[in-house]
Amino acid sequence: MTDKFTHIPAAYEIVSLEYIDEIKSQAALLRHRKTGARIAVLANDDENKTFNIGFRTPPKDSTGVAHIMEHSVLCGSEKFPAKDPFVELAKGSLNTFLNAMTYPDKTVYPIASCNDADFQNLMHVYLDAVFHPNIYIHDEIFRQEGWHYELTDKDAPLIYNGVVYNEMKGAFSAPEQILYRKITDTLFPDTIYSVESGGDPDVIPQLTYAQFLDFHRKYYHPSNSYIYLYGNIMKYVEEWAAEAQKAVVYTNAFAGAIYQFEGKVDGRNHGYQGVLLDIGMTSGAIQIYGRLEADKQKVDWLNYAYCYNNRAYHKGITLSDAEGGERDLARAYEIVSGMPERDAKVLSAMGTFSNNMAALMSKWHYPLAEASVWSHRSIEARRQLMYLDFAENAENYMQSLLNYAGLLCKYGAMDELASLYQEINTICDEINAQYPDAYGMLRPKGNRVNFGYVFQRASMRTKYAQSLAEKGKTMAGDSDCYEKAAGLYEESLTELRELLAFTGGEQMAVHEALYKACFYLGRIYVLLEQQEKADACWNESFMHIHKLKSRGKLYQNGVLEEIKGMFPEAVQ
Repeated sequence: MTDKFTHIPAAYEIVSLEYIDEIKSQAALLRHRKTGARIAVLANDDENKTFNIGFRTPPKDSTGVAHIMEHSVLCGSEKFPAKDPFVELAKGSLNTFLNAMTYPDKTVYPIASCNDADFQNLMHVYLDAVFHPNIYIHDEIFRQEGWHYELTDKDAPLIYNGVVYNEMKGAFSAPEQILYRKITDTLFPDTIYSVESGGDPDVIPQLTYAQFLDFHRKYYHPSNSYIYLYGNIMKYVEEWAAEAQKAVVYTNAFAGAIYQFEGKVDGRNHGYQGVLLDIGMTSGAIQIYGRLEADKQKVDWLNYAYCYNNRAYHKGITLSDAEGGERDLARAYEIVSGMPERDAKVLSAMGTFSNNMAALMSKWHYPLAEASVWSHRSIEARRQLMYLDFAENAENYMQSLLNYAGLLCKYGAMDELASLYQEINTICDEINAQYPDAYGMLRPKGNRVNFGYVFQRASMRTKYAQSLAEKGKTMAGDSDCYEKAAGLYEESLTELRELLAFTGGEQMAVHEALYKACFYLGRIYVLLEQQEKADACWNESFMHIHKLKSRGKLYQNGVLEEIKGMFPEAVQ
């Protein structure tokens, strides 16, 4: 009977062979050479074919991570992205058995079917589910199957909910189950059998999404698996080999290709579906890099970090998932800040990620103290870059200063803003000393023109002037604040007008900056009782609005809404 294994694929090593007469089966223990996966085979003529893949999943606490994982991997995968393929299989397949179970020390996924095509399909679905689940792409799977906060209406109490959470609440309500768990805990203290692998409802909410993913990376790998095949199944052994091998053929090149494709898709220009595809691609690359990291293989750390950064943009901005965006940006910064060499690329990434984090926190009204930490990190990274190459990086350094100024303006931190304004002027003086021709710093950047420090300083003055005006209001119409604000606006307008003339009057970003600055300066002149100057400013503002509108570049924002409120005819 050993002839069944005569032509075993070279991918396998035969560990042992034995014929079991009682069940008329040739038993074999195989080892997959590349992945280390073990396969127990009982080959016979039984058409009720059985497949099972199991993983050693020892829990370290009672958060129920193994149980939640068992549910979650069956909520869609790379090849089978349906929301609940397990339910679809239960309804539509010809299976004779279909389930998944979590034990105190292992998790198993068994299926059985007499139909060849159905058996193959079930096996493919389960293998793709355990090795390539969508949990890395859709964190809502964790919240649905594990736990989440729920509020049924505004007057209802905030409660926990989740599939496993509710299942274990039911299990813990049975007296005999409580007694059994107490006995096990007493008999096996300080072992994995003293904790609840299914999850204790009081402990389940302590499980985080990051811990959940780490559990999958650690245990759901072919080298930690045991496959069981029974029946007339030898023709499927080679198919499984290809699937198991795919689970570990993750390379930096593959991840990089996904990352590059994501860059070409760019969900910002392709609507909501583009955003979802963008997130899916970056998540796929993150999953690959994560497995390389877990397997102690070489990782392209910089690309890995940029994947998190790009996904954070769509989570935090497009999809309004502030926590998800913050989590991804923190991970991106953690990766690059941990790299041993602080070269220009690493410093640039640190500056970008921390700047993006500060912007996200500002958008979602995080405390100023938290957002400021990230602004300072961005400023420091870009300051170091500027020392490496002044001409190339002075602009980005100023951008970080300007962004921090915007943050301080938003939170009304006037003392810090005054100090920052001095730093802006200092760096401008340094640029002036090295580049007497200010406009010489103009250079092409993609399909746009980067206006260099000229536009940055003008924008900075505008922000500072706006803050001074707001301060004047809070001080019962302090004319000194209004005078200083008007002076800063005038300086800003002078630079912006010169820049507009230099670029031939065709740079829409300058027109936009001018219409906003002119409008706000006009309001300050009204407060200073200089109506003629106010009218002149507003007329100039309308001129820039009409220019933008004629080019289809007039976009809705808070300033434009204010102008509409005061001068509806000006923006018709």
